[in-house]
Amino acid sequence: VSVADLSSRKYGHNTKKLVKKAIKFGLSIDGVQKREIISLQGAILDRYIETGFRTVLTPEALYSLCAHLNSEIGAVIYEKEGITRPLSAL
Repeated sequence: VSVADLSSRKYGHNTKKLVKKAIKFGLSIDGVQKREIISLQGAILDRYIETGFRTVLTPEALYSLCAHLNSEIGAVIYEKEGITRPLSAL
């Protein structure tokens, strides 16, 4: 699956569909991490002024999730996309 495919209308900003596809391809995440990724769906709303409530991740939870994803798939994405600079450590 290419980055272009994952950013298509089929998946777009739909984190629920994206995480299901990633798990199907072997991403190792637990239930908490899955819920955290799905909760990021609301981040697209940060571009607009909206009133009301929504759940957001704490900076610590977001960092932990990013570090896990970086360790799980970072190197694969770099290789697949032909990125040659070293993978950044989080």
